[in-house]
Amino acid sequence: PIEVADIVFPPNVPPPITRSHPARVLVNMNTYVKEIEIDPTHTYDGWTFNGSVPGPFIRARRGDILEVHFRNEDTSGMWHNLDFHAVSGPGGGASLLTAEQGETKRA
Repeated sequence: PIEVADIVFPPNVPPPITRSHPARVLVNMNTYVKEIEIDPTHTYDGWTFNGSVPGPFIRARRGDILEVHFRNEDTSGMWHNLDFHAVSGPGGGASLLTAEQGETKRA
């Protein structure tokens, strides 16, 4: 079965997984620059993941296969990637998910 990941933003966490079997989990992520308020007088342009810094929390269970669709919506021309440490071997899969402006990568 295919499930769409329940992506939530800090400080929240997704609900516990209640299924007892592995599944293919679809994760849709995008990146873009967004002005983020540090305090009422200071902001910075943050590289966000789904509009959040830090990025969202993704819950999966052992045995799941994550299919990640990563889109770079940054209009500055900067390339971006996702790096899942200890998941895809050396480099954490960053080379598989390096996307130029306007590009979507899937791994």
